[in-house]
Amino acid sequence: MKALTILQPWARLVAGGDLRFVTRASAVDYRGGVAIHAADRMTPAGGRLAGEMVFAGELDDHFPLGAIVGVGVLVEVHETRYLLDFGDLPARERRWLESIPGTYAWEIAETKPLAREIAHRGGGPNLWDWTPPPTFEDPQ
Repeated sequence: MKALTILQPWARLVAGGDLRFVTRASAVDYRGGVAIHAADRMTPAGGRLAGEMVFAGELDDHFPLGAIVGVGVLVEVHETRYLLDFGDLPARERRWLESIPGTYAWEIAETKPLAREIAHRGGGPNLWDWTPPPTFEDPQ
């Protein structure tokens, strides 16, 4: 199964269906199922955002690191500039896409968080191969 590593709290937002786009420096041809992997660390900006969302009551304070947290389908890759000019985007997604110019927005749909995250160290900025454990049941 293909997997995509995303920093927290964005990994949780994608897995929960609250965020459709993940920005990357390059495009990919692959379309299909992906495991959503929370990176092994949280950046200071991610920590601030997570704190703000917890304080506002938008999320609880569970942000697993180094784990598969959900699954989804990579349905399309867009030039971020195009989405900003022509896309129908919620304000939150528009703000995040505007903060990283010159990138590609990978659109992930049909997302589902896992009932229990699966610990996994590693990953990377692009798609990588993940072998689910034998007990893994794809919630899709």
